[in-house]
Amino acid sequence: MMHGNCLRIIGLIILFQAGWSISGCDPVSDGGSAEIQVATSALSSADVARVTLTISAPDMAEEIVEDLYFQNGRWRGIIGGIPSGTNRTFSAEALDSADVSIYDGEATSVTITPGGRTSVVILLQQSVPPGEFDNYVPFIDAVS
Repeated sequence: MMHGNCLRIIGLIILFQAGWSISGCDPVSDGGSAEIQVATSALSSADVARVTLTISAPDMAEEIVEDLYFQNGRWRGIIGGIPSGTNRTFSAEALDSADVSIYDGEATSVTITPGGRTSVVILLQQSVPPGEFDNYVPFIDAVS
């Protein structure tokens, strides 16, 4: 009799665990992923040593921060485990070898679906724009 009760309890525990993961309450399986591609607006992005991506949202407990990798002329990455939901913000920052931000940009209002993969493309602009352009009309004071 004792042996039968133990088997029933073990069976209930297994069913409970299976029901928990199937019901959609598992936060890991409820997440989605995003394929990220980053491009810079510069003619040459050779000064970029690394690109850091930050994913945030008002309903996320903490931000997700990952470094992207360089492949075929673009910085990219696939980030998994992103909590599903709307209004996700993807912020990218390109840093030089001294860890100084030289380009940045973001994609806002991104929706992550459970078990899905969202494509996100971010165009980075110069973090500090160049100084004001000075161009004057030439002044001719003599002709010889």
